[in-house]
Amino acid sequence: GRTRGGDPANVTLCGHSAGAHLGACVMLRRAMKQRQLPHGSAGEDEISGHKLASFVGLSGAYNLRGIMEHCHEMGLYRHVFLELFEGEENLDEYSPALFVEQQTNMQGIVLPPIHLMHGSADKTIPYKSTVSFAEILRDKGYLVSLHVMEGKSHTDCVIEDHLSGGRDPVIERIASVALKRLVHMEWPRTVPELVVQIGRRLNPF
Repeated sequence: GRTRGGDPANVTLCGHSAGAHLGACVMLRRAMKQRQLPHGSAGEDEISGHKLASFVGLSGAYNLRGIMEHCHEMGLYRHVFLELFEGEENLDEYSPALFVEQQTNMQGIVLPPIHLMHGSADKTIPYKSTVSFAEILRDKGYLVSLHVMEGKSHTDCVIEDHLSGGRDPVIERIASVALKRLVHMEWPRTVPELVVQIGRRLNPF
């Protein structure tokens, strides 16, 4: 908040994997709730689609129904997957892509600029899930940028790339979105490159 130097009018909501999924759910449901309230009645500290300056989603799961069989093959078995969401009947409601697609009237639902990124080599959540979400949002008239990171896994952008050091395009993109200006960032190497490469080979994600 303001006491820590933050700007409540310039909040960027960012999440990776399940965090991107949950962040998209929060963004959409706050925007839906905001549409139902009288103009100007929301509290100042309530984050809604109107208040968010932008949303950044990294390697998110936006269509739970669409990835269920893939997750089953990867070891997150179907019955466990369904238990997480308390039954198959809830998958559409908890899937941001399906939630938006099934809305017949998006008038008055204000969403911030949306920035989606996903690695093309992601074994955990297929990148086409993000591509599809971007297309659905664009079809509804929302501003969306999509960046497919060639050859990147589910964790490269949050683990391996940081360990390798050097420029970090993902962090630069996020910082540029939040600060509304181009940002150049470099990180020091923290482990030998051989360790990073071994980790990439062993990484199941």
